[in-house]
Amino acid sequence: MIGAAGYALLIAAFVALTAWFAERILASLHAPRRFAWIAALALSIAVPAWNLVGALPDQSPFQIPVPSPAPAALTPAAALAPAAAAAPATSAARVSRRGTRARSTGGRAGLAHRLWTRKLYGLLQMAFGIAWAVLTAALLARLLLASRRLHERARPWPVRRIDGTEVRMSEDLGPAVLGVMRPRIVVPRWFEQEPPARRALVLAHEREHLAAHDGRWLLAGAFLVALVPWNAPLWWQWRRLRFAVEVDCDARVLRRGEEPQAYGSALVEVAARTQPSPRGATGVFERQSQLERRLRIVLAAPKRWWRYAAAPLYLLMALSALAAATFPAPPVDAALGARNEARSQALWQTQERSVTARLIANGSPDALAAAAVFLDDARDTVESPQARAQARAGYMGPPIPSNARERYGWLAEAAAKAPDRADLVMMELAYCKAWNPKCELAPLEAQLRRLDPLNGAVWLDELDAAAQSHDPARIDAALAKIGSAKRVDSDGTRLVPVLYHALRDIGGVDVQEAYETGTDNSNVMANLNFMITISHLCASRGPLDAVRMHACRGAVLALEHGDNFFYLAVGAHAAMRRWPADTAEGRAARFALRRMHYLEHISGQRPWPNRLCVLLGQDDCFRRMYSPLLRAETQYPREQDAWRALMIASGVNPDPPATWKDPYP
Repeated sequence: MIGAAGYALLIAAFVALTAWFAERILASLHAPRRFAWIAALALSIAVPAWNLVGALPDQSPFQIPVPSPAPAALTPAAALAPAAAAAPATSAARVSRRGTRARSTGGRAGLAHRLWTRKLYGLLQMAFGIAWAVLTAALLARLLLASRRLHERARPWPVRRIDGTEVRMSEDLGPAVLGVMRPRIVVPRWFEQEPPARRALVLAHEREHLAAHDGRWLLAGAFLVALVPWNAPLWWQWRRLRFAVEVDCDARVLRRGEEPQAYGSALVEVAARTQPSPRGATGVFERQSQLERRLRIVLAAPKRWWRYAAAPLYLLMALSALAAATFPAPPVDAALGARNEARSQALWQTQERSVTARLIANGSPDALAAAAVFLDDARDTVESPQARAQARAGYMGPPIPSNARERYGWLAEAAAKAPDRADLVMMELAYCKAWNPKCELAPLEAQLRRLDPLNGAVWLDELDAAAQSHDPARIDAALAKIGSAKRVDSDGTRLVPVLYHALRDIGGVDVQEAYETGTDNSNVMANLNFMITISHLCASRGPLDAVRMHACRGAVLALEHGDNFFYLAVGAHAAMRRWPADTAEGRAARFALRRMHYLEHISGQRPWPNRLCVLLGQDDCFRRMYSPLLRAETQYPREQDAWRALMIASGVNPDPPATWKDPYP
């Protein structure tokens, strides 16, 4: 953000220089000057905003480079040597799984590296962002309050007609144009005693302001300045716009045939008795320092040499505009972003090897399972034919790692060490299908049916295969097996605390990363392909025979009693499409969906202390946030029950009130 601010300042300076050349050219052509500064204000905001989209990294400008380790297969015996060699580098910098929380504490680094850490850089960015928000809010509030105060002050002013022009009569304010939506000319009481010729010139000036909508242009400029109050060139552009507005108004009055000497004399005489115009007003004069410059422009004779100077000014304007449009975005962060991304990848690879080595050395089933799934989503994949085929088919499972066989071996070893744990067998089955095209599913499915006979998830693959073979008897049998199991569980909720504690306590992964890894990999175990199959077989509007209707009713009910929101939503939607709303199945499905949507709604309303924790990115904050949910997921195997218990413990009713409107009915 700080680098982006510097880039915006530089672009605004180039644009201001371009506008200054453009103003000189417009002056030589006797054209309105204000449009040069109106365009400058708009471009000073638009050009950086357009160029900065996607160009900013999320890294500190000072990172300790760590060489990328050579790729090698990790085995339980050989894994500890790389970990010991990488220990100083890992202690010097820990990087999160996606490279968003790098920290530098190495003793070998220089003073700048020790002082300017990722945390300090983040705090500076946060302080800059808070100061930016406060200044913007203060300036906008000042504009709003000034406009409201002026409106309240002008309410009792009477409306008079002076020399054929309708004006509001104030005590001492004016001559000026007040208001934006319905601007009016305001003059003080002493204005009626002025000579008629002087009154005519002043009123002509104010009528020109009204006709050109100058007050609205100035308010728009003030709003743009308030959006980026730290942009000094933008403030200068706005001051130039205020001056250009008055100069253009003077020129329009003189083009009507008024004498320059008389008009200049009127400006001086009125300025001597007039108070400065308030905010939101466009007056005869703005400041005494600018009045002299305006008089020189009014009284100066036309200079023909300006027309000959227009050609080089065109060239200079084009050069400054080209510099503003083509300057790299941002000038500092663009180069640092690429280096920091490479460093973060190297740091992540070093950390991954160290964490994986510790998990394998522990040897427990939970540690081996965590080691198998602890991989980066983007940098540890291989472009195999199977991966490309899965990408074309819209595969939503885990990426195929470069050492998939090795990782799957750790997962199989974890399941073998705990043969009575259905969650590890389900996990092995899910990753066997994802990583191994020659995977033997039948033994794993048989073991899972023996361990958890009431879980119908093991029959989902059979249902997909039956639907692809277009075998009605096989389809009905698979649906009946799912329905007789009474529920469809992926066991993903059970695995979240398991993977979390293994990664945090054994692998040394930070709290947020451990929770995200556990959550991401537990979601992989939910079968996503059967959704289309269930919708085609049971949720279609066509009639079903008695056998298929009975089988679908049981399968849909089992899905609604599944252990995650995804299975519940698939079953409820299928029930709502198959059975009318006035039936028992339709009402139950609609209520289940409504309660699920309400849980998602209230869980997304994070209290302000938790939002601050997320902003600061501290482990203690994340631990306080995730601990209640982890305790609930440990006690309740169903995701829905865990969230309900968490809401009840927080003093929130998890059931939607009658007045709550479901955003996804």
